[in-house]
Amino acid sequence: MGDQLDDLLRALPAPGDDHRLDQLEPLVWRRIERSGREASVNGLTVRLQVAVAVCTLCLGVALGWSQGAGAPPLRQQTPLLLTHAELALVTGLGAPR
Repeated sequence: MGDQLDDLLRALPAPGDDHRLDQLEPLVWRRIERSGREASVNGLTVRLQVAVAVCTLCLGVALGWSQGAGAPPLRQQTPLLLTHAELALVTGLGAPR
C-alpha cells in the first residue's frame, strides 16, 4: 500500500504559482477587498430599490385617496358578482336558482 501511495504522490503535477502558500494571504485580502466593493454597490442598489418602492406606494395611496373622494359609499355600489350570476358555471350543473 505504501508503494502505491508513493507512486500516486509522485504522479501529481508540481504545484504552480496559484498553490504557493506565501501568496495565499495577499490573495485572500484581495478577495476581501473586492467583495467589500461589490457589497457597497449592492447596498446602493438595494437602497435605490427601497426608495422607488416607497415612492410608488406613496403615489398609489395619494391617487387612491384622490379618486376615492368622490366615489359613492359601498352600499350604493352594485355588487359585481351578482350582476351576471345567471352566467356562472354552477347554474348549468343543476344548482338551484
